[in-house]
Amino acid sequence: IGENPDLLSKEDISIEGIRIYLEGTDFEGLTNEDGTFVIGDVKPGKYKILVDPDFLPEYLDVINEPQEIQIHSKQKVENLKLKVKYKDRAIQEQEYL
Repeated sequence: IGENPDLLSKEDISIEGIRIYLEGTDFEGLTNEDGTFVIGDVKPGKYKILVDPDFLPEYLDVINEPQEIQIHSKQKVENLKLKVKYKDRAIQEQEYL
């Protein structure tokens, strides 16, 4: 993020306990301290996955552009990037989850 002391580094951000959910369903999960999460027993189909802004630290905001994912039978989805940004700070978007 650079040498600007007004900006938080990735190490300063707590990403544990952030709610991730599939739009229009009851499927959800919470992030672990490293940002990973599990949403189990999802039936095959197309879903939109989102970050719940109510679960973000007060200094972060969600870029709620739903990502569409396709789930196949017993499939594990990996390397999914969900974007968040600093509130009230003019810096580039950072991927943390």
